[in-house]
Amino acid sequence: MTNIIIAGNSIKEITHIDILYNLRSLDIENCKLQKISGLRSCTLLETINASKNELGNVNNIMELRFNTHIRSININTSQIAELQPEDPETLLSLLTSLKELRTLYLYGNDIIKNIRN
Repeated sequence: MTNIIIAGNSIKEITHIDILYNLRSLDIENCKLQKISGLRSCTLLETINASKNELGNVNNIMELRFNTHIRSININTSQIAELQPEDPETLLSLLTSLKELRTLYLYGNDIIKNIRN
C-alpha cells in the first residue's frame, strides 16, 4: 500500500502505520490529530496532508525529521502556536533538515508570526 486517506475521522494519534514501509502519501486532514508520530519506518513517505488538526506546537511534528524523502507537507490551520521562545527556530531547523522538501503549507498557524525572514 502506497497511499492512505483517513481524512475526516476523529483520531487523536496515528497507530500501526509504521508497518507500511512502502507508504508514499498520507492524508490525515481534518481529524483531531494531536501529534504526528509512528511514521519512522515509512522512509519512502513523500507527501503528508495533516491540515486542520490540533497539533498544538512544533514538538508534535518533530518526528517528521526521520522522513527524509518528504517533498510536501501541509499543516495549514493545525493550531501550531509558539509556546516556547525557541519554537520558531525549532520549526526552521526541522524544515531545513528535510532536504527533499519542496512544498510547505503552513497558513493559519500562529507560529508563523514570529519566524524571521
